[in-house]
Amino acid sequence: MKKNYKIFLAILLTILIAFSVAWGCERGKITTTTTETTTNKVKKDDSSSKKTKKENKNDSKKDSKEKSENKKDDNNKNEDSDKENKQNISNVEKNKEDSSQKENAKNNDDSNDSSNNTSDVETKKEESPEVVESKPEEDTFTMIIGKDIKGYTGKSPQQVKELTLKVEDGKNAMTYLRENTVMQEKGGFIFEIDGIHNFYPIPENQKTPEQKANGVKGIDWFIYLNDKKTPVGANDLYVKQGDILLFDFHEWDKRELSPPED
Repeated sequence: MKKNYKIFLAILLTILIAFSVAWGCERGKITTTTTETTTNKVKKDDSSSKKTKKENKNDSKKDSKEKSENKKDDNNKNEDSDKENKQNISNVEKNKEDSSQKENAKNNDDSNDSSNNTSDVETKKEESPEVVESKPEEDTFTMIIGKDIKGYTGKSPQQVKELTLKVEDGKNAMTYLRENTVMQEKGGFIFEIDGIHNFYPIPENQKTPEQKANGVKGIDWFIYLNDKKTPVGANDLYVKQGDILLFDFHEWDKRELSPPED
């Protein structure tokens, strides 16, 4: 019985040893496979990394090359542009010189022509007597509106208005006055021109001491043609070319009652 038990133990021990050996081999194989797989993966990653670096390096070189070429093209373009600008400047300067030369030549020609013309004119003057053409004057006259221009009581003379008018046939002095001023007439006599109206007779209680001393009877409009008092009124007065017609407003005394001098 003891002998059989020993045999059983020996067989069991042998089985355990065999199982342990088999298990160890299998585990070692798995470990080896795992290690190889990891190693291969690392190698593959290293290879991929190297490839990526190489590609990046190539791309970098390519970019650098392209930049260099672009820079070269830009430099070439700048050089071409500089050349073109210099050429344009040269052309402009050349055109200026040509224009200046042409202008100088033209001025010289004009000067020569002017000199020749002057010489011809002087020659013609020497050959023929000088003829002066007289331009016909326009048919105009001068009309003046004034205060105390012909007065004799010490008032300061004042010219209110001066007009140059065209002489028209059949038009009298009153018509010219009516067309060129704001005036009023009473009984065919001038009463007011541009707001300045007659005052006759002046009541004694309204006269100033100077008016009393000078014997002033009133203040009226008087008509003068070519510096002389007219013997007729404005309705019967006609002007001609070159006349000076004056309507003067001033104080007057008994001297105005005497007939005008010829």
